[in-house]
Amino acid sequence: MFPAYFSMVGVCCAISVAAFGYLHPWKSATMPEKYQLGFLVSAFAFNLSNLFVFTPMTIEMMKQRHKVEREANIGDEIGWSKNQEAAKTNPKLAAMNKKFGMIHGLSSLANIMSFGSLAMHSWFLAGSRALAWVGPKSVTTLATAKSITKKKSTKKCKSPLPQNLSRKVPSKSDVRYRR
Repeated sequence: MFPAYFSMVGVCCAISVAAFGYLHPWKSATMPEKYQLGFLVSAFAFNLSNLFVFTPMTIEMMKQRHKVEREANIGDEIGWSKNQEAAKTNPKLAAMNKKFGMIHGLSSLANIMSFGSLAMHSWFLAGSRALAWVGPKSVTTLATAKSITKKKSTKKCKSPLPQNLSRKVPSKSDVRYRR
């Protein structure tokens, strides 16, 4: 199950890195875009470490544990009850349990770091893609909304106020500009 999961996430990360790198070349990218690419690459690296380092170690340790558990006539039940009792008398099983816990913990840490990196990339994406309501049933990007409002603003406004009073221009004494 885990090799398939890490393979799928790795393929998705690779596609994301390639697409983002193609759309935002390093030399012309802004600093936030460079951070995004860094987060994508780090997520890809953490996922590859899980796929090629921790997963084979975990599978090998699991096979060894199953062999030792079969020799001790335990392992048919679900849970740790007999395994922990047998580990008290069998130092080999106790060492395997400890090593398995360490490998599993490092794998979980790499998975959390990958998830965190992808979350930071998503946070950057959400911050750069503001949405604006244009109509009751359509949502467009901010750039499209600005172009629509520019087209609408070229029409003459029939305001009862004189043209110079229709907009309030903030002054330096305005509360928003005080420090």
